[in-house]
Amino acid sequence: MKSQRQLPVYFIIIWIAAIATVAATPTMNKDALIIPKVVVIFLGTMFLLPYLVSRLKSIKSSKSVLLLSVIISFMAIQLCIVMFSSNSPFEQQLFGRTGRGLGIITWYSILLLTLASAISINNTNSKKLLSGLSISGLFAITYSIFQSFGLDFFPWDSKTNGVIGTLGNPNFVSSFTSMVSLPLLIYVINKIKSKNYKLLSSSALFLVLSLAIYRAESTQGYLTAILTFIVFFLIYTWYLNKYIFSGLLLSLTSGVIVAVAGTLNIGPLSSYLYKVSVQSRGEFWSSAYATANAHPIFGVGLDSFGDYSLKYRTTAIINEYTDSAHNYFLDYAANAGYIFMFLNILLIILILKSFIKLQRSLGKFEPFIASLFAAFVVFLAQSVISPISIPIILWGFIIGGSIIGLASSNEFQSNNKALKKDTNFQLTSILTLVLGALIIYPYVNTDRLQLDAMNNGNGDLAIKVATMYPESTVRYSVLGRALLESGLVIPALDLARSAIEFNPHSPALWALILINQSAPIEERQRAYKKLLELDPINKEVINYKF
Repeated sequence: MKSQRQLPVYFIIIWIAAIATVAATPTMNKDALIIPKVVVIFLGTMFLLPYLVSRLKSIKSSKSVLLLSVIISFMAIQLCIVMFSSNSPFEQQLFGRTGRGLGIITWYSILLLTLASAISINNTNSKKLLSGLSISGLFAITYSIFQSFGLDFFPWDSKTNGVIGTLGNPNFVSSFTSMVSLPLLIYVINKIKSKNYKLLSSSALFLVLSLAIYRAESTQGYLTAILTFIVFFLIYTWYLNKYIFSGLLLSLTSGVIVAVAGTLNIGPLSSYLYKVSVQSRGEFWSSAYATANAHPIFGVGLDSFGDYSLKYRTTAIINEYTDSAHNYFLDYAANAGYIFMFLNILLIILILKSFIKLQRSLGKFEPFIASLFAAFVVFLAQSVISPISIPIILWGFIIGGSIIGLASSNEFQSNNKALKKDTNFQLTSILTLVLGALIIYPYVNTDRLQLDAMNNGNGDLAIKVATMYPESTVRYSVLGRALLESGLVIPALDLARSAIEFNPHSPALWALILINQSAPIEERQRAYKKLLELDPINKEVINYKF
């Protein structure tokens, strides 16, 4: 009876992702949309770690799950090598850059949750994925709509139109809305028994989803929304008529080519799809590609592209700083080398092959599986033009792992009875959870103290917090400039010196010395030379006068 009261592993996985999606701590943290998400997925993964260890032997019973575990193992090894071979700060690679949170603990958590999904999610419980994705998605979407009308409980510091939901920016909101649209519609339709209420509820929900994309004012939301419904219908036509399927597939391929050309200012859609943000992406992509080519094996360090993006950019027409390539694969290559990018591509190929295998074994159209695959395709589509979002990549990997598990369910024989037996790991899980809490606590606490220092104008606390573990490039930059603006030039200089000792590869930190009039001229000249090295085509730096 004791095991009957335990939460199934698939339930824990789904709700880790759901809670991470909506997690936000604006009154507690400065980095309020990243830190709580990292905490949730890391502690959740630490709790599940004993379960994964207990299932290692059974992985061999499925070729696809075994191959997944091999790919994930190589990815984990590559990340570890990158972390210890890179010159980037250890803390930055461990916890991730402020505002991104893509350090090794986030990556390891995502990879392990992907494997856990493949092991634990099967034909019996797979529909539960819809519930977690739908409920968290509906919350985030509804919140973003309220924000768009100026109805928000918290004064977020956003440089966009303010429609950030719990994801961080309008592009994330629009893409995530497209990603969850079909799973949410199908979940609601299956839950409601009355035909009249089904039609009414699904129509109302469709309007809400459309409103969320419209109010986000993001072009990629419209494109990915169209894509998700086309993919869903494409799977349906596979069973309906092979000629219709072939024609629709050809049309979809042609549409994608025309849309991509439009974003590059080519073809009939260029006037609608090409804009300054696309041009800036071109510069980001070029910089990331050059960075990856300069560091092809191991990249520049986990979540550290931001320290090198100005150094390796080839043009400065837009002259915009970035800490993301705005393309997942270029981010993989720049931060962790082409090997890591290639392993991610192998993982995607495995998921696509598993979906084909799953469809052949089903032999019929299953709306909920088709909706999950459509969500995965949206994840892939937005990954080409967007920075990495923790909730989106987490759901994408979990759905991908689930597809592999579903395709292998007959081989793997992962039934509920076996699952309950394997979840008897409470004591060990509590111990790993406590260990995880000890690791993550400084990350949360230091950021909390930074918010307190900034809210209260406490310069002494700001100086103390900046040098506390884990140190942060962004925190040094923000607090250093705050001290300068407050006229505290001597403390600002001391802080800047600590900053460049922590991360000598960051142009923003060297600039703190260059613009500080209290610094000796020799020190400022040294900072100037370093800035020319780290940001060589910046005219403001080149033309700077002492």
